[in-house]
Amino acid sequence: MSIIQDNVIDGLGYIKEENVVQLYIKDVLTFDDEDAHLELLNKKLANYLSFIVSGEIDEYVEAKDYDKEIIINFIS
Repeated sequence: MSIIQDNVIDGLGYIKEENVVQLYIKDVLTFDDEDAHLELLNKKLANYLSFIVSGEIDEYVEAKDYDKEIIINFIS
């Protein structure tokens, strides 16, 4: 899974103590072609936001009234 697969959630975790769901994006690309890279990242983020707004995320989390975070892991 990675930024290239825009219709896949790369990772999802729930931190009970903070009542927050974290969605992870694995960005394995370099910025050699910055425009293409940003386009892929934008598509991925749009799909993540749709996943949240549509309520589909609730099917994976048993908690109520939780916060959501999207975390992008870039290569170094």
